[in-house]
Amino acid sequence: MALIGLDSVVASYDPNLVFVHLGFPASLEVRGLADVPGAVRIASPPRWASARGCDGEKFRRRLPARDGVLQLILMQSSVQLDLLTGVRLLDQLTGLGSFPLAVVDGNGSGNRFAMAERAWMEGPPSELDLSPKPTALVYTFQVDGLEIVIGSLRRAR
Repeated sequence: MALIGLDSVVASYDPNLVFVHLGFPASLEVRGLADVPGAVRIASPPRWASARGCDGEKFRRRLPARDGVLQLILMQSSVQLDLLTGVRLLDQLTGLGSFPLAVVDGNGSGNRFAMAERAWMEGPPSELDLSPKPTALVYTFQVDGLEIVIGSLRRAR
């Protein structure tokens, strides 16, 4: 960490401070995230829709959807690959592959986390490259009951 000025601190980004917890019957912390930009990516549709009338008046309406998509990019050496495959196969057989999840980013001085009431895997990794060079695997989860919190409740004084 390097200090600049009297009141500001500059810190580097540490991917080991990003925690992904999948709430199977017992909580599982996903390890083996790839060291690439966007290794954990959450997308959520808009929560409000708006329209403008011919007289210039604009109104908005709250949309009921609280869904989203979580993408995890894991290395092929991740110790959780067997468990993720097992959960996907169990879901195909029984339909019991839905679970809560939480994503926490411990970098910086603010609060950045996401949580979902239900999540499930869309299927196997969307792309698999079997070659001498190790590549990453992309797992995609659909989420429901998604809440994303971004704030600065722990500001430096």
